Amino acid sequence: MRTFKVVLMLFLILFSTSQVLGYKVRIGLLPIVESLPVHIAKEKGYFPSEFEVEIVPVGSAAERDQLLASGKIDIVINDLLSVALFNSQRIQLYVIGTSAKAVKGSPMFFVLSSPKSGILKLEQLKGIPIATSENTLPHYVTEKILEINGFKPSEIAFIPIPRIPERMSALVSDKVKAAVLPDPLAFLALKEGCNLIIEDSQYDYSLDVFSARKEFLERHPQAVSDFLSAIYKAVNEIYTNSDWAKEMLIEKKLLSPSLKESYRVPDYLLRSFLLPSPHQWQEVLEWLKKRQLLKDSIPYEKVFYRGKGS
Repeated sequence: MRTFKVVLMLFLILFSTSQVLGYKVRIGLLPIVESLPVHIAKEKGYFPSEFEVEIVPVGSAAERDQLLASGKIDIVINDLLSVALFNSQRIQLYVIGTSAKAVKGSPMFFVLSSPKSGILKLEQLKGIPIATSENTLPHYVTEKILEINGFKPSEIAFIPIPRIPERMSALVSDKVKAAVLPDPLAFLALKEGCNLIIEDSQYDYSLDVFSARKEFLERHPQAVSDFLSAIYKAVNEIYTNSDWAKEMLIEKKLLSPSLKESYRVPDYLLRSFLLPSPHQWQEVLEWLKKRQLLKDSIPYEKVFYRGKGS
């Protein structure tokens, strides 16, 4: 009997330890530049040994959100529109930090015209359908920029092409006259003869965030803090050795080899902890409500998480 109790105690100790130290943090990643710090942090061993990081590739925002909803991934890179829509019925997702923010000289989104469109100036876009993915960050950012530049609602038009490769192909082949493309695909389009009309680096709208499932964060708050520390360490390494970072972008298929010589690693990756402002959050909510995609406002403090040391 005594032997049985000893064995049972050892089993319980080992089991409880495995629950604390043996869990995975599953990161859903789109093939975007902002995902590079996650790859580097994993390869360099920046994440603590208390948990294992599993990178889960996702092909679209819709796939990412489906995996989130089913609890198959824990942390993602997304944006405030996605966060608001995900939390429209109840709080399921916390914003834990900013992953990227457009800054002067480093745009995240570009509005381009097709090679034979004859569109070279912003005012020529009035009434021209712009290809984008509807009700997403590039849609929101582009509409805001056009409004700031004096466009009336009746002069702003969009055409939905959700998949970025198809959108780029339609633009380059003149099937659409204008489109919104992200960095770095916009640079490929420019090489194919497209024209830059405007970009987002001088406006305060373009930013991506790290978000964590509410259930995961409440169970593993320290893991979230450690995750961010590892990410920002990786970002600082990227900017210390940009040539190596460019090689990593190509290796991870985040950058076309044809852009190796001309592409500059963008400055929009966040080097330290930052949360979007309440004003930025409120503007997103108002835009979604205006489009009848969101019924009620969501309080800032219920969505944006500040961990210890933040």
